[in-house]
Amino acid sequence: MAPTPATLDVTFNSNFPGQHRVCWRIVPSLTYDCTTLVTCLGAGAPCVALIPITVDNESCDPVTYEGYVQAACEELASIEGRIPFSITFTPNPVCDSYRVTCIAGGVHAKPMITDGSNYDILTPPAVAVVGGDGIGASATAVVSAGWTILNAGDGLYTPGSYSGIPVVTLTGVGTGALAYVFIDALGALTNIYFTTNGMDYLPLDTITVNDPALGPGSGIVIELPSYYSSIAYLTVVPGSGYTVAPTFSIGPRLSPVGIAAVPATPDLVCPAQNLGPTCDGSAIPSVEIPYGQSAIECMTSLPIINPAYTFTPDGCCYACNAVQFTNASIDIDTTLHYVSCATQEVVDVSMPAGTVLDPLCVVADSWYWDDNTAAIVVTVGPTC
Repeated sequence: MAPTPATLDVTFNSNFPGQHRVCWRIVPSLTYDCTTLVTCLGAGAPCVALIPITVDNESCDPVTYEGYVQAACEELASIEGRIPFSITFTPNPVCDSYRVTCIAGGVHAKPMITDGSNYDILTPPAVAVVGGDGIGASATAVVSAGWTILNAGDGLYTPGSYSGIPVVTLTGVGTGALAYVFIDALGALTNIYFTTNGMDYLPLDTITVNDPALGPGSGIVIELPSYYSSIAYLTVVPGSGYTVAPTFSIGPRLSPVGIAAVPATPDLVCPAQNLGPTCDGSAIPSVEIPYGQSAIECMTSLPIINPAYTFTPDGCCYACNAVQFTNASIDIDTTLHYVSCATQEVVDVSMPAGTVLDPLCVVADSWYWDDNTAAIVVTVGPTC
């Protein structure tokens, strides 16, 4: 908000020479301010009263000033000789709101429903993008390395878990694997969780974990990547223009036994869109809005139009409500996005399943969230 000094300029024709009182109030107040007195020439000559006020050009609501002029010789309570006036100040804020709606998204993969088993590391199955009405989407299956612990060490490791320990290839051509190493209370290695499976590993490659932080034990762990394994994830080229989510069809396993992988139906999300000059001149935000969702964004002017979005003027950007958000989902985590009334900028808040946020002062209708399947309950309270 930006309060600015201004004046009410009241001009009228005076019928009587001498002092006139000018009484005014801001609607809907019932009380008049009658402290302004001006001396007029009378005989129909024009007379001017300048009343100092404060206005806010960055607010949302017009402000109406009404009142009357009356010869000061009349009693204050008298209605005789009153000349009424009404003046409305209409703000013209620099910052306006636009409803940004994702109307045609790209394909974004979700985690697999079933990872499956016995897929060939060296020859991953083909993935077809089936259906939808967009263009350009494609997907590739990444088969996990399938490491197996062959030697858990000599039991002299320091208890605890160690994160970020590098995995070094001793033989073979693979590179790039990283893991969390877990040690039980007796010092034996119980699990290695690979955060990065690396690439180019071949069947029968071996690796060794040997880090001083593990303590005085031998520190040697030999692992063997299995030839067949599960599908870790799908990499996706999103394409564009989809208004119906396609499905992923994974080709057959080369091994005749195992479990078929089942990919989840992908999300449709519009591409990242820069939203033009912000209201306070700060860095330009970028949004990725799920298909079918809308958000109110505060901008000084429209950005370059993206065919994946529609931009609809939505009036003033300072209409604010106290809003409470609840993620009523049982097992779906998401991220909430809204425009803060304090900063006029987009705020991102992680909302795991079951999260209940305290009421936030939010630009009206400016919120959206990443996962359309999340059960977000929105309770809109009073203005703030």
